[in-house]
Amino acid sequence: MKWLPLLLVAAILPLGYLVDRVLLWMEDRGWIFYRRSRPDPKNVGPAFLEIDALFQPSRRHVLEQTIDQHTEEDDDGGPDKAGC
Repeated sequence: MKWLPLLLVAAILPLGYLVDRVLLWMEDRGWIFYRRSRPDPKNVGPAFLEIDALFQPSRRHVLEQTIDQHTEEDDDGGPDKAGC
């Protein structure tokens, strides 16, 4: 009975190390964000708008307007002529 805590620690430590290595391997493959990399903060805003649109359908127009605004900026094509 007095060996049980030592046995639990001896089993949990290698298991924790193994889980950490698997998560780091998955992060290297680009499947998850874990310790070494962080998600791009520019992508967080639209994700929250999409989730908000799921729970509050009356606010869907905000998401649609934001998406339309981004596609209009992308469709401009050439460089800005304001500096020329």
